[in-house]
Amino acid sequence: MATLPTLTAYDPNLIPNKATMTDEEFADAIHPYLNFWNGTTIPEINNWSPILEQIRQEINDKYIAVKNQAVDGGYSQAYLDTKYNPPMSRTYYVDAVNGDDVNDGSGGSPFKTIKKAIDSVPIGGYGSIRILSNEINIENDITLYNKYIYISGSSAPSSSALIKNISYTDNYGNATTGFVLQNSVLEIYRCTIQTANWADSSQGDSFYQGFIKRRSSHSSVVKLSGTSVLLGDTPFARIDFNTPHGVDIQMRYRNGYGDYAQNYSISCNGANKNGVFLYIEEGTTRLSVSGISLGKKIDGSDLSWDDLVVGIVRDTDGKSRNILSNIVL
Repeated sequence: MATLPTLTAYDPNLIPNKATMTDEEFADAIHPYLNFWNGTTIPEINNWSPILEQIRQEINDKYIAVKNQAVDGGYSQAYLDTKYNPPMSRTYYVDAVNGDDVNDGSGGSPFKTIKKAIDSVPIGGYGSIRILSNEINIENDITLYNKYIYISGSSAPSSSALIKNISYTDNYGNATTGFVLQNSVLEIYRCTIQTANWADSSQGDSFYQGFIKRRSSHSSVVKLSGTSVLLGDTPFARIDFNTPHGVDIQMRYRNGYGDYAQNYSISCNGANKNGVFLYIEEGTTRLSVSGISLGKKIDGSDLSWDDLVVGIVRDTDGKSRNILSNIVL
C-alpha cells in the first residue's frame, strides 16, 4: 500500500503573490493538500474505511484553509471550485484496446481499465462507466466503497460488451478477480458477463472467488439489466463468511426501450464443471429475477435454479432461511 503524503499544518507561505505564479504553478503548489478529491494519488483510501472520515475531515479542513487564503490572494472562487472541488457525478470511457490509464477518461481519451475509471470516482459519488471496446478483462480486484457505479456497453440492443474476470491460484485453490462491494451499488447494463474457468484444473476452488465478492458487514446491491451471464468454472457471486448482511442481486431483461426482443439468459460453458450463479456461505441474500431464461449445463441438459444457487439453509419444513427471492428455490 502506498504511503499517504504527510499532512502538515498549513503554511501561509504556500500561496505566493499571484504576480509571481501562473495558475498551473499555483495548482501544483497546493495540490498535496487537495489530491484526495480526484482519487488518483490515494487510490488505496478505499481500503481505509476505519479512518476514512478522520482523513476526509483533515483534508477538507486544509482545503478550506488553502482555498480561503487563495481567494483572498486574488484567485477566483470559480477557478478553485472547478479545479479542486469537481462534481460528485462523473462519466468515464474505457477502451481496452485503444485506451490508456494515464488518459483523462473522456470519450476522446479513454482509460484502459474499468478499475482506473471506478477508482477515479470520488467516495460517496456516482460514476457512469461506458465501455467502448468489444471485450474487457478484470485484471485485478476492484473495490467499491460507498459508490454507485453504472457500467454500460453498446447502445445497440443487438450487441454488448463482454466483461470477463480472471482466475489465478492462491493458497486455497483457484481464485478469481472481481468486484469487491462495500456499501455500494453496481449496475451493469447491456453487457455479457463471462466468469473465469479454473487457472489450474488439478486444484479445487478457493473461497476467494466470484465476479461479485461481498466482504464487509454493509449491505450492497448488484443490478443486471439487459445483460446475460455465461458461467465458467467459477461463480458469478460468492457471498463469503465475512458477509452477515448479504447482497441484493437484481437481474431483469430490460432497462429501456428496445430490449423486449432480446433474449437475456444464464448458461454454463465451463471447461471443467458447471459454475453457479450464487454461492452463499453466510448472511441473508436477496435475489430478484425477471424475464431471464436459463440455458444449458455443459453436458447439454437444462439448467434450473437448484443448480444455480448453492448454500441455501432450510427450516425443518423445507423453507429457505438465508435467501429472499421471487423465484421458487
